[in-house]
Formats: sequence, structure tokens, C-alpha cells
Amino acid sequence: MTGAGATLEVPGAAPTSFRRLALDDPRWAAFVSSRPEATPFHQPEWSIFLSEAYHFDAFVIALERNGTLTDGIPVLEVRNLLGRRRWLSLPFTDECGPLGDAAPQLTAAVDAARRSAGIGSCEVRASLPAGTARPRAVSHSLTLGDDLESLMGRYRGSIRQGIRAAAREGVVVRQATRSADVTHTFYGLHVATRRRLGVPVQRRRYFELLWDRVLAPGHGFALIAERDGVALAGAVFLRSNGVVIYKYGASDARHWRLRANNALFHEAISVAVAGGARVFDWGRTDFEDEGLRRFKASWGSEEHELVYTTLGDVAPASVGSGRAAALSRTVIRRSPSAVGRLAGALLYRYAG
Repeated sequence: MTGAGATLEVPGAAPTSFRRLALDDPRWAAFVSSRPEATPFHQPEWSIFLSEAYHFDAFVIALERNGTLTDGIPVLEVRNLLGRRRWLSLPFTDECGPLGDAAPQLTAAVDAARRSAGIGSCEVRASLPAGTARPRAVSHSLTLGDDLESLMGRYRGSIRQGIRAAAREGVVVRQATRSADVTHTFYGLHVATRRRLGVPVQRRRYFELLWDRVLAPGHGFALIAERDGVALAGAVFLRSNGVVIYKYGASDARHWRLRANNALFHEAISVAVAGGARVFDWGRTDFEDEGLRRFKASWGSEEHELVYTTLGDVAPASVGSGRAAALSRTVIRRSPSAVGRLAGALLYRYAG
């Protein structure tokens, strides 16, 4: 999508108007760069990558006053299995709130644009001053400084022991420098991890685009933990505006005793500190995943709820969805990895 859409007045907020912009509009990129609360998920490159990966219509709803953007939020239009359209900000994204200082007006603008476009609902992955808000998961954030050694003092003893154990075992962590590090080395770990968890797998093409559109241009990085040339664990991180976000991780369960994940995340935090980041965000964790929540908290991070807000129709909980999900996990775990990859190729674009 290129160019700007029609300008429409926001009720009760004249002379402010809202405008539908293309993601590649330079005004949006400049506005995101100017906002201290912006995260890597607000960067145009992230939304453009998602749009290209799954052929979503993508745009920005922005408030404009006297020709200057004052507020905005990226939006992707998705469809469910029945073809019904809805808006998300953003799919495959942990958290993405409005940017700017006029949240009520921007919320009204998004809702007005949604209704004008005939869209039943828009889910914004943040708490808004209107709509139906629900806690959906938790996230963990670690406040950084420029002293890595004092930061390590906030790690629990088990984490520090794991880092030392990995070093004794000869685990080394390197940064991805070419596409194959992500699309082959990391992807192989990813497929095995998803099968172990019983969940579908993103297409390899997804990670090819992730490398080309996000990581290679410098909007993130990937790390691989190895011993004697054998990949033990890997992770993908996004970064911008002083924030590093852990997005994807995978590991080989056969080698967990080597504590490669401890070495990998310690290196990720080291990279964040060296790059001047203020915050290391551990990403989304489901409420029921107590083990992962404890692991992330063990690094000295603070937990907070992720609240998502729906404008318009709120979908009811699916009857029997828990049983269906459990059956799906069992099938994927007991089947060849090709089954999880096929399920992801067919269904992932509907699961954002």
C-alpha cells in the first residue's frame, strides 16, 4: 500500500484529523524515531515484514494536526478461516500500543476507521481508554546499565552457575552473520523444538524474510550456541530505540545439560549492554507456563501483565477449543516433523 488515504475528522477533536498512511511513508518512520516509548515492534520494518510474509494488508492510522503527525499506530488486516476480516496491531507481536500523547483521540480514530471499512473488530495489543480489555499473558523486562558485572549480581545463583557450567563444557555463542545461520541452523532447532512442544511451525520462508527485512539491515540479531560445531540453542532478538526484545528461541533437548541457554541469554544481554540498550525485554509468556516465567524472572527481570484491547465485536471463547488444542499437540508430537511444518504452512497466517 502506498500513498495516503482520505483525511477524516475525529469527532470532538478538531482541527485534528486522522489519516490512513502507508507503512513506508517517511513521515511514519520519522515519527516512530521521535517517540521515546517506541519499541522494535513499532518500527515500519517489522510490520512490512509481517505483511510480506503472510500477504496482509498493512497501514498506519495516524492523527495529524496542521500537517504534522502527532499520534499513530500500525495496523494489519487479517482474515479468519471463514474469510472474515479483522484488524490487529499487530499479529505475531507481543505488545504494540499507540504512539503519541492523545490515546483517547487515536482510539476513537481507529474505531471510526474500522467501522468505516466494515471491519467487525480491531485488537490492539495494549491497554486502551475504550473497548474491551483483557489480560492475555505476561512479559518480563530487565532494566540495563553500562556495568555488566553489577547486572550479573542480580541474576539468581542458578543462572550464574549455569553460565559457568556452559563455559566449562566448551559452549560458545556466536552471532549470526549470514542468512543460513537463521534459515538452516536456527530453523532446524526451531522445527525440533516446535515438534517437542506440539505446535505448528512457521515456514522457512518466514525466517528468510525475517533475515532479509529485519535482521540483516540491523533491526535485530540472532545468536547460536554451539559446542564443537554442533548447534545447541539459538535465539532471535529485535532491537531499536534502546530496547532489545527476545522474540524466538529454540534448543536441542538432548544437550540441555550443557546449559547452552544460559550462555546464550547472557551473551544477548551483553550485546544489549554493549549497544547502549536501556531495556532487555524477555517477550511474551503464557500465564500457565510457570517454568518459563520462573526462568525469565531468575535473570532479575520484573513481570507485568500484557493487556490486549478489542474495539468492536469481541469473539466468544470457542467451546471445546482446549480439547482440540490438546489433541493437536499430541498429533504433532507423535508425528514426523513434516506434519508440524504442513500445519504451520496451512494455518499460521490465521493464528496471529
